[in-house]
Amino acid sequence: MAEGTGTRYSQLVESLAAVKQNQEQYQQNHNSLQQVVEGLAHQLEVVASNVQTLVQMKTKHNSGDSEGSKRQMTNPLFEDNGGIQTRAVRLDFPKFNGEDPNGWVYRADQFFNYHQTNPHHRVLLASFHMEGKALVWFQDIEAAGGISSWEGFVRALQTRFGSSPYEDPMEALIRLKQTSTVEDYKSQFEALSNQLRGLAESYKLSCFLSGLRENIRFMVRMLNPSNLHIAFGLAKMQEENVAALRRTAKLGSVPTRLAIGPPSPPEKRAIVPVQRLSPSQMKERRDKGLCYNCDDKWAPGHKCKSARLFIMECDESSDDEVPKSEVAEGRASKSKEETPIVEIEPGISIHALVGSPNPKTMRFLGHICGRAVVILVDTGSTHNFMDPSVIQRAHLPSNPTEGLSVKVANGQAVRSEGSCAAVPLHMQGNLYTIDFYILTLGGCDIVLGVQWLQTLGPILWDFSRLQMEFSVWDKPRKLQGMSPTGISLVEGEKFGKVSRQNKRGLVIQLIDFENSSLLSIETSAEPLIYDLLNLYPEVFSEPKGLPPTRNHDHHIVLHSGAKPVCVGPYRYPYFQKSEIENIVHEMLQSGIVRPGQSPFSSPVLLVRKHDGSWRLCVDYRALNKETIKVKFPIPIVDELLDELHGSTIFSKLDLRSGYHQIRVHPEDIPKTAFRTHEGHYEFLVIPFGLTNAPTTFQSLMNDIFKPYLRKFILVFFYDILVYSKSLADHVHHLQTVLDILKQHQLFAKKSKCCFGCSEIEYLGHLISKDGVQADPTKIEAMLNWPFPTSLKSLRGFLGLTGYYRKFIKGYGLIAAPLTALLKKNSFKWTESAKRAFQDLKHDVTSPPVLALPDFSIPFTIQCDASGIGVGAVLMQQGRPLAYMSQAIHGKALQLSTYEKELMALVLAVKKWRSYLLGHNFKIQTDQ
Repeated sequence: MAEGTGTRYSQLVESLAAVKQNQEQYQQNHNSLQQVVEGLAHQLEVVASNVQTLVQMKTKHNSGDSEGSKRQMTNPLFEDNGGIQTRAVRLDFPKFNGEDPNGWVYRADQFFNYHQTNPHHRVLLASFHMEGKALVWFQDIEAAGGISSWEGFVRALQTRFGSSPYEDPMEALIRLKQTSTVEDYKSQFEALSNQLRGLAESYKLSCFLSGLRENIRFMVRMLNPSNLHIAFGLAKMQEENVAALRRTAKLGSVPTRLAIGPPSPPEKRAIVPVQRLSPSQMKERRDKGLCYNCDDKWAPGHKCKSARLFIMECDESSDDEVPKSEVAEGRASKSKEETPIVEIEPGISIHALVGSPNPKTMRFLGHICGRAVVILVDTGSTHNFMDPSVIQRAHLPSNPTEGLSVKVANGQAVRSEGSCAAVPLHMQGNLYTIDFYILTLGGCDIVLGVQWLQTLGPILWDFSRLQMEFSVWDKPRKLQGMSPTGISLVEGEKFGKVSRQNKRGLVIQLIDFENSSLLSIETSAEPLIYDLLNLYPEVFSEPKGLPPTRNHDHHIVLHSGAKPVCVGPYRYPYFQKSEIENIVHEMLQSGIVRPGQSPFSSPVLLVRKHDGSWRLCVDYRALNKETIKVKFPIPIVDELLDELHGSTIFSKLDLRSGYHQIRVHPEDIPKTAFRTHEGHYEFLVIPFGLTNAPTTFQSLMNDIFKPYLRKFILVFFYDILVYSKSLADHVHHLQTVLDILKQHQLFAKKSKCCFGCSEIEYLGHLISKDGVQADPTKIEAMLNWPFPTSLKSLRGFLGLTGYYRKFIKGYGLIAAPLTALLKKNSFKWTESAKRAFQDLKHDVTSPPVLALPDFSIPFTIQCDASGIGVGAVLMQQGRPLAYMSQAIHGKALQLSTYEKELMALVLAVKKWRSYLLGHNFKIQTDQ
């Protein structure tokens, strides 16, 4: 045991000795390496010192510009890297010959920043690099005294060689449209956008998308690009896709093998070989009077014994090769002789031509440019066809195509009327860009054949359920066909044809009671406005839930000591009770009312709307008597219109159920209570009929739009007018309004809004850049007004015409016999009153277009007087702004002509004091 322990101990001692020896060896190697490193460091210092000496010697031999040398040595590109400095990159100063001043100024600024050029030397340095007309211009500048500062030099240069100050790059960017390739369009877009600093990326993206061609824009927008780079890439891909679709749609091309189509019937059929007739064979049959399809004699009305399917084909017998560009655009070569009808393999089915239902076809509904179309997907047709009526309804561009004919089974030939390329077809929520041939169809508007089906790849058909499934860009899509109900859409001339058929049926007519249901947008501004509106879908959506609590929640403050107002319910006809129950149920569902047990109560009644439905109204007259009236200023219409001078483009927004977008203060909710035959309810939002509701709504509008009122926004309750001097400004202004509405959770009714209009109706007036005139619909109402038979009817007529009295010259004198009837116990319809009534109607038929006031130029007042009245006209630059007239009575009739003229002047100055105060004005009289 002791011997083993000693052996292990001796081995351990030997191991320790070996480790110690290795450690000493490592220490020696380390010392040697350290000496080598120190030597290398010393040599490196020597090299660095030599390099520094060489640099200093080189600097002394330079031009001697110590300041410039110092700046060069302190350039950030000459960073100290262990005592070694990198060599400077030599840059040449750009030359300028008068072209692209913005680009030259940018390169010059970059040169100055790199070399840290003294600002006082920049103009002098730039003068050495002027050429051509730029040099001549600089010599003239120098002869006139010169420009010392670089900033002043840049301004003068851009004034001389830059774009005209009247050119608006923003407007040019908005109006830019793609006319060639996407690459060229992007270059033009970048050239304009670079001139606009600080323009939001989202706005640039919107402008870029709106300028793309329609067949590219729809697809790119559907993919919702997040920035310009992605949008450009998608546009390039779609451009290549459209070009590929056009190449595959060569005229007369028929696939030799189809991997699509419905399942073949189980029975076996003999395979009929494809028969082609040469031109000589066709000529021989034509000379003999034989049918092209069978060996029977052909005559008008001839029908082959066996029905066949045909395809239209171009006559390509010409020796000249058709250019590829023409083939891609769907144009065929023109033959010297009339194109013969060539029978090839089955192409267009008889069901597609006549629109009859067939187990191998499916029908869908779609839209082209907002127009509804009936689509027939037919595997028996080799091409896509469109009825000419669709071209007219959707205003699509078409290309005339010569030499294209199609023959049907009855032996007759139908010639195609042209082609229409890259048509955007919306079908069940998806967009397809398709080429069509124009051919008169029956029973449908569009036929989609193999030409379109072969681009979809594998298709899963289910004819029992009328479904087809396929994939587009690896995204599954499913189309659900229409059931063959026998109901078809009949429009225009087709209705006359159908009515002359000796058949029985039912004609259903759809009537839209709201003429303004379609979104009104000026054509020239349509793409840009549509793009902007699509960014704010929540503003035009239906409100969900209650509006937010605001500082402008409605208060109902009663007179001191007022008791709760409680009015008993009215009795209703039996049929109205169900309507009341339905309306109250809808309000409960939407959350604007709730059941209550308030001591207040007001009755309800139903009022018929224009469309025939009912409106529930609460009779708050008793409550309004006990309510303290708020004296909030309501806008004056004439003062609002005075702000519109110089505006050329307008938009109008109508807020949806305006009062219902503001809450009632919680303490005042019980006061809004109303009673029906089935219960007691309270409003949580402002109901219609409360005395202070308009002032509450107007105060909210004034508060949220306060920074922009009278600048580009006018608000009259829930009618908002946006006005601008250019389209570019209008887009910014409209975006500001939509942002505010979105921020405050206010909703507009899109069908009642108008956007980007050069002429717009607002508050009973028709406004345009030329001025303001009376609304034609109100003029029609005045013309249709019957002879008054009571004071109430007469007051209504005078109230309507009096609203437009500033448009009618001598209104006061003409209406004097009518206003005399308003006196107590004086209503007696006389011959003079009848004549005045008819004269007033006659004068309102053609009211003038009044100019809008321009407060930067003086006004002119023209006064006149007659034996029974006085009148005046407010004018600017020869155009009338307003008319004023008044009949005179009593002692005033005895005044002299001079005194009457003076009376007219005094009345005119008092009436138009707000226009004249603080401005010089002229007075014109004939005395």
